[in-house]
Amino acid sequence: MKAGMLEGKVALVTGGSSGIGAETARLVISEGGKAVIADRDEARGRALATELGASAHFVALDVAEESSWQAAIAATKQKFDALHGLLNAAGVGVRNSIEDCSLEEFRRVNDVNSLGTFLGCKTAIPAMKASGGGSIVNISSVLGLRGASYAMAYCASKEIGRAHV
Repeated sequence: MKAGMLEGKVALVTGGSSGIGAETARLVISEGGKAVIADRDEARGRALATELGASAHFVALDVAEESSWQAAIAATKQKFDALHGLLNAAGVGVRNSIEDCSLEEFRRVNDVNSLGTFLGCKTAIPAMKASGGGSIVNISSVLGLRGASYAMAYCASKEIGRAHV
């Protein structure tokens, strides 16, 4: 990545309080951008935003709820006056077979991993267009391409996707 490549850009990162999301927030800021850490884990999200300083902001987000997305996008625009990027990194899984997977578990995995990605794209695109465009990256998995008997719900929830607005 070219140094300063994200100068003046604002990215919202789901699953932002840990793992790939947290590291992406750090990278956005190290490249001159601003990162909105979006997560259900408020304590970890706020702690990371504090650690990263003025270029970071935390918003509570349940990716499976459209109203939560609307609030997160509004808070992003209020704080940084723009949105140029979205990383859909939030994800969950259950480790069991199709025979042992309850309908509730299946729905929860797909609500977070698939519905959450859809709602994120749907809600972010208008804000990104208003900011002059940007990019969306949806985290996928090799398990979206080939099945695994121990992760049926997770496999069903993952697709490869990347879009530019």
